[in-house]
Amino acid sequence: MLQSCLLCETVPLASGQHLLVLNSAADPFVAMAAAYFSQNAGALTLAEDNLAQLQIAQTNLTHSNGKGQWQDTAFHSYILHH
Repeated sequence: MLQSCLLCETVPLASGQHLLVLNSAADPFVAMAAAYFSQNAGALTLAEDNLAQLQIAQTNLTHSNGKGQWQDTAFHSYILHH
């Protein structure tokens, strides 16, 4: 099954951006955005409560980009503190 990436086609990325992704760590857009920010200035924050999805995203991002310019936090914690 092919995964579509509607966000890849609709969300513009720019150098210097800080992108917050809420409960969508497994979306193909996350890997695309991380790859973009590894080549350009910017940062990516994953606010995810599904630990299985977060672990998959962390594995994919680490293999493709190194630690790069991304961080993760629990969604509920992010909402309470920001």
